[in-house]
Amino acid sequence: MLEFIPDILYLQMDNCYGQNKNKYTLGFLARLIEEKIFKKVKLSFLLVGHTHEDVDQVFSRFSVWIGQNTVLTMDELMKGFETCYRPRPTAIKMHTVYNFQRWLGVNNVKNHSKPHVFKITLNEKTGKAEVQYKGLSTDKDWIKPGGDGLLLEEGQRQLYTIPSTTDNIDIEKLKTDLTTVYRYYNAEDLKSWWDGYINELYEDEELETTEVQLVEILRQKKINQKSPEEENEVSNTDDAINLPTLKPEIPKVIIGKADRKAAQAIKEVETFEIGSFVICNYDKYPDEFPQLARVISVSDENLELLWYKGAKTTTWKPASRPVKGQRGQREPWTEIVPSIAVMFYDFQLTPLGKLPQHIKEVLDQL
Repeated sequence: MLEFIPDILYLQMDNCYGQNKNKYTLGFLARLIEEKIFKKVKLSFLLVGHTHEDVDQVFSRFSVWIGQNTVLTMDELMKGFETCYRPRPTAIKMHTVYNFQRWLGVNNVKNHSKPHVFKITLNEKTGKAEVQYKGLSTDKDWIKPGGDGLLLEEGQRQLYTIPSTTDNIDIEKLKTDLTTVYRYYNAEDLKSWWDGYINELYEDEELETTEVQLVEILRQKKINQKSPEEENEVSNTDDAINLPTLKPEIPKVIIGKADRKAAQAIKEVETFEIGSFVICNYDKYPDEFPQLARVISVSDENLELLWYKGAKTTTWKPASRPVKGQRGQREPWTEIVPSIAVMFYDFQLTPLGKLPQHIKEVLDQL
């Protein structure tokens, strides 16, 4: 829990639509705005490439620690996490998770993968949260999405825990495997810990679904906390710079249903031509950058792509992969990729098979 709840919340996240950049993250923040926990939330996403944040460094050190130590229990794992980095992170063992999806009741959102900055504030007249966005933090103007409000009226107002289950855990096999491990380590202490852990699994499964007054907890904490010094928001709207870009505009973010005119505008902004090239940020290959591919076919929400291999300054050639079950045979590396993974599109390689200059300039800024 936060030691202090400010009026303005700043968040920095990875630009990953699977975990962070989705309607539930935006919906949760909008709910906190409507409940007046915060006056404003500013949400920024990292640019694609080799941009990192402090949590990346924490888990890098944690990975090193695991490689140097034998870890046989959850307690040892948590202790290692808390000692692998300075300042020390906090490990929390959770026994329950919450059904935020039902609690929120979030409208569908389209094209939200393109902007890197979002701002959520409260409309004092309607009492509803309003979302604005812009492509980069250096852009001057905030843009309002088209469509409807982010939160639906029929969202469930109560927040409940999700029942625990061991259905996907083969506990008998786990016990058999542990018997083998006990032969090589301090069996008494290890067996005591794992017996307790397995009992916890059964106990958690018997817990009843309960309502959690999350908003009320936050509201009371904000009321009871000491008045802080007046917050000053740092504005960067006067510091905008003109970065080279392939796309003069990003597709308009749409919440709920767009009207016919707005839908046509979206279609005109973002079209993928068969045979053209795209740069992707596909989270299946987080260590590959830039991700270059040629468009083979287009559907409503997906693209069939032929991947290419190369580097920013070298010649690019079609990638291939081994054919399963046919030793020594290879095939073109094609794949179905969601269109929201595309960063830049509608360009061709040079006659020598290299990236065009304006694409190199864009990538240099990432």
